[in-house]
Amino acid sequence: MKYWFALLITLIGAQPLLAQPAVQATGKIDKAELELNDCAFDKGAAALKLVDRRHIFYTKGDNVLKMVADRQTRIKILKNEGLGYADVRIPYFNFNNNERISNIKAYTYNLSPNGAVTVTKVDKKSIFLKKVNKNINELVIAFPRAKAGSVIEYSYTLERDNIGYIEDWYFQDEIPVLYSEFELRAPLLFKFREDAFIYAPVEKKEDLGDELLQVDGTLRRIKTLQKKYVMRNLPGIQDEPYITSKNDYRQRISLQLAQTEVGNGVTKDIRTTWEDVATRLNSDEDFGEELRKNIPAAAAVIADASQHADTLDRMVKIFNVVRNSMDWNGSLSPYALSGVRTAWENKIGSSGDINIILINLLKQAGVTAEPMLVSTRNNGTVNINYPSERQFNTLMAFVGIGQNYYVLDATDKYGAWQMIPFTACNTWGLRLLSDNNHQWVELLPRHGHSEVTVIQASMDAAGIMQGDATISSYHYAKTPRSKSWLQDEAEFLNTYITGNSPNITINQLQVLNADNDSLPLEQKIHFTLPLNSSGGYSYFLPTLFWGLAENPFTSDERKSDIDFGCKQEYTLYGSFTIPENHVFETPASSFQLIMPDTSIIFSSNRQAEDNFLRVRVSVQFKQSYYLATNYPALQDFYKKIFTKLNEPIVIRKK
Repeated sequence: MKYWFALLITLIGAQPLLAQPAVQATGKIDKAELELNDCAFDKGAAALKLVDRRHIFYTKGDNVLKMVADRQTRIKILKNEGLGYADVRIPYFNFNNNERISNIKAYTYNLSPNGAVTVTKVDKKSIFLKKVNKNINELVIAFPRAKAGSVIEYSYTLERDNIGYIEDWYFQDEIPVLYSEFELRAPLLFKFREDAFIYAPVEKKEDLGDELLQVDGTLRRIKTLQKKYVMRNLPGIQDEPYITSKNDYRQRISLQLAQTEVGNGVTKDIRTTWEDVATRLNSDEDFGEELRKNIPAAAAVIADASQHADTLDRMVKIFNVVRNSMDWNGSLSPYALSGVRTAWENKIGSSGDINIILINLLKQAGVTAEPMLVSTRNNGTVNINYPSERQFNTLMAFVGIGQNYYVLDATDKYGAWQMIPFTACNTWGLRLLSDNNHQWVELLPRHGHSEVTVIQASMDAAGIMQGDATISSYHYAKTPRSKSWLQDEAEFLNTYITGNSPNITINQLQVLNADNDSLPLEQKIHFTLPLNSSGGYSYFLPTLFWGLAENPFTSDERKSDIDFGCKQEYTLYGSFTIPENHVFETPASSFQLIMPDTSIIFSSNRQAEDNFLRVRVSVQFKQSYYLATNYPALQDFYKKIFTKLNEPIVIRKK
């Protein structure tokens, strides 16, 4: 993880070329900002970024050049719900002191009862640098006097020895942004590749200036280009059902140093390639070197697995041993932050520690396994045109056996080895090959989310229903339920069994196969439910324990694509008996609804005979991803489905 470019250039006396924007400098504030009580362009927001700007330039470093980034952020806390933004945590890369933070300033602004502005400089005790792991530090700033109505502000300077790496600048955020500015000043010796995701108006300005550069020991005056981008009045990115990562929808700009002039008009291409990334990782002491280490303490595991002649059996054996014996410490990282030997001995580590151990043991047992970098669904989509390992937040094992391949994540104690880990479904993984080459793998799920519910129940003359139900949860439907059951049975009961039927009583619950990868999760329930009654009629919904209980698409607008992660199927079979002196008022019906693109099929069938009713309901999702532009059709379809699902069964005395 060493990032640097050997450029024989020294920058001297860099000065700003553009006038500063009409916003207050750090430590000063306009009273009108404190008097704000709502965001005009995003009503009801909990907080508002008044100012967010970053200025990047290059200057002389210890050896050649260093990159300097000045950051200023000012936030108005509009509601108590926005107080979380007064707990600031900014991660930065600290391996070999590659990045350094300095010049930290922080203020809290409030209005006193008499309307005067009070400025409180945050005490140094509330500002500190925290070590997250051996590679990452965190700048932590707490604003103890912050409250609803306050404005908080912080600024700092980050220096980086790697002059080629520039983080994406996000103009937009989860909360609305009033003013966002990104500025880059660099010698024309540098050529940058620009990649932008912007759909709102942006102000862009470029200016040329002169600066003194020392090239090969000779002082020269060189042209410098300053680029400045400004965006205003950006609403916050809302949390929508089945959104993967909000980062994918935030307006942003990416800049990558692509070329530099080496003299006499000759340019050198210094763009990083994915082969460069693979080579760098292969030699990294926390990645490649850890992959090549054996783990003497795990010799017995390898010996035990090696007794299996079948390669798949060996893979499953080692995978189960690693995930069952290792505890994940919650840190997502592609790197072995603790070291594989230490992590194995302590039985705890980061995702990189655990999955590098898995890869090591698989290889030593004769199973072909390779590391695969992954950006999880909630981390955001990888920009394939911008090679950088920093886009990935974890590591998984890629195993090829014959014509089949498996993606294994031993941090997940509940996901089956047969399935692509759900956190990686519908993403791309970067498979790192042994010859420093790479291969992109589209991680499309081979399994779906499937639930089958079977209910047999009867109602007595007092209007009390009693019965038995069995819920069979397959594949991706099983994983979260197994996890919930094994971790907190009460929470499982509330979330999956009784949550949508508050009057129901669970007399008995038995859960089977929670720790068996090959069998569905069986949930056997004996229940009692008093029916709702009115005017001599009683009624109930037959879709008890139905996995599709609520319509998630009630909003009339949708900004993000819909990603279910996998195909889904829900099926319910119900048999209901009522007393002989009662009749079903609900007529028999058969109903089917199909999306225009046939991606969803809904069917409902109700057949009553005397005092016995059979119900069958089914929804099949043959597609897992829908563009936001298709949302109106999807929303309309869901509305029709839930209108039908919410039609009660009505009964009365003869």
